[in-house]
Amino acid sequence: MIYFDNSSTTLINANVLNTYQAVSQKYWSNPSSLHKFGEKSFMLVEQSRLQIADLLGVKGSEVFFYQQWHRIR
Repeated sequence: MIYFDNSSTTLINANVLNTYQAVSQKYWSNPSSLHKFGEKSFMLVEQSRLQIADLLGVKGSEVFFYQQWHRIR
């Protein structure tokens, strides 16, 4: 398992912050919601999962996103 944890201890890269801001203004809804905006957010999360999997050389089903570490201990 590879675990990436910033733990709010590292200044975010400006490029990452700019991308986050642009994406979060367009995809602001909960990806678990069943409405149109939620479905668009869900598709973005899935696209991100596949891109990360490709970069790491693993299957998309092997990439997990967790909001907080204590939820999976």
